[in-house]
Amino acid sequence: MGNPTTDYQSTAQSYDLPPPAYASGSTQAWSSTNIAAHRRKRTWRRAIHWTLTAILLLLLWRALDSAFSGSSGGRTGPYPPTADGEPTHWPDWSEPIQLPRSEWPSFSGGGLFGGPFYSTTTNFTLDPAAAVLFVHAQGPGYGGRVDYVVGSEGSKDVKVGVEVVYNVVASRDRLTVAKMEDKNAGRQGVGVYTEKRGIWFRNNDLHIRVYITVALPPTSKPYHTLESDTENIAATTHDLGSRLTFTRFTSHSQNGRLSLNGGLVATEQVSLHNSNGRIEASAKGGAASLITPVLEADCENGALELGNVVVSDSVSATSSNGHVQGTFHVARKLVLRSENGAVDARVYVEKNKNSSSSSSSGKVDVDATSSNGHVELTYVEQDPSVLLFSNVHSENGRASVSHAPTFTGQIELGTEVGSLHYSPPSSSSSEKRIWETIEEHKGWVARKLTAKLYRKDQPDLLGSTVITSEAGSVTARF
Repeated sequence: MGNPTTDYQSTAQSYDLPPPAYASGSTQAWSSTNIAAHRRKRTWRRAIHWTLTAILLLLLWRALDSAFSGSSGGRTGPYPPTADGEPTHWPDWSEPIQLPRSEWPSFSGGGLFGGPFYSTTTNFTLDPAAAVLFVHAQGPGYGGRVDYVVGSEGSKDVKVGVEVVYNVVASRDRLTVAKMEDKNAGRQGVGVYTEKRGIWFRNNDLHIRVYITVALPPTSKPYHTLESDTENIAATTHDLGSRLTFTRFTSHSQNGRLSLNGGLVATEQVSLHNSNGRIEASAKGGAASLITPVLEADCENGALELGNVVVSDSVSATSSNGHVQGTFHVARKLVLRSENGAVDARVYVEKNKNSSSSSSSGKVDVDATSSNGHVELTYVEQDPSVLLFSNVHSENGRASVSHAPTFTGQIELGTEVGSLHYSPPSSSSSEKRIWETIEEHKGWVARKLTAKLYRKDQPDLLGSTVITSEAGSVTARF
């Protein structure tokens, strides 16, 4: 019958397998070290494989996303908020133009969000007779600037141009831009919006810049209300006071500078508010930077620098973390405050043009305080028919006031820790004004003085000045 083992042994196949580890006589036996090395190699090969696969998928997603977004021109940003009205016109973007390297935004660099960068524009028109004209730029992920300029003579429309600088079309399309209108309230404007949060943002930055230009043509009648509400972009007005007048001008800014250049005129009120940015107002040649009955300006984490401000009623200028300075023409009330900064001001105390023409036409109240900085006021001029009631106080700094030669009133000076200096009127003016010391106290560290300065012919026509410091010197000049 034959030997069955002969066929079995002759047909056996070799798979080039390593000999078993228990084959003690074999020189090719695998040790535990060889097995561990083999496993490490296999793990590295798998890691490299999946890493390359993930990179390829990411590049493919970016290419497809940009291609489809660009070809469809689709808008993937948020729908405009109903508080701004309804969108009446969507942007008609121009053909993108590639920018030279010198014009790339400052944030650009290498990596996934590097160049090249492109520029595209769109335009809208607004009715100058609208009750409210506005520009709103809300949401994170972009920066830029909005400029308000004087438009062309004879133009019938307010023209708003929007330029977007971007490197990925998908990023541009996640920025919603639209003309907004609320017909019931008579409001018209242009809005720029992004999602407050979203997976599309890398560190909350779409790596795009938005530049808005609002051209306001000269009109025979004042504009009603111009409203600027922006986040993450700067806002600037350019010489509007030379040709334009507004009933109201309101600006709310966050994370961007607010600059009023060349003058601004409003017949009722100017309101300026900024968070994490400074407010500036200036004009050339000593011209008025702001002319309005009422001015409200406040900064959170920013300085407040106002040039030659002419206000017939009241001014309130405050900063929670920055200095306050400026020149003010006031006829009723001036409030200057800083919680963590200095206060420096030049003040003209004027007669209210709307008051009667009597010899004693009114008074002006001035309150200047700082919680952590010096306060220095100079009263350049004071109308003799107007009484001044001035209060200057610093919690942790010097307090210094120079009065106009027409000041008369009760005087109170005091410091808890520091020196006290005062200069009565010179002998040349003693015939017109009489200085009378009521009480003077000189302690180890505290100083106090009360006095009275009055005219011979009008001894009861008295205002007052109070200058105090909790930890600093006090200086008064008359």
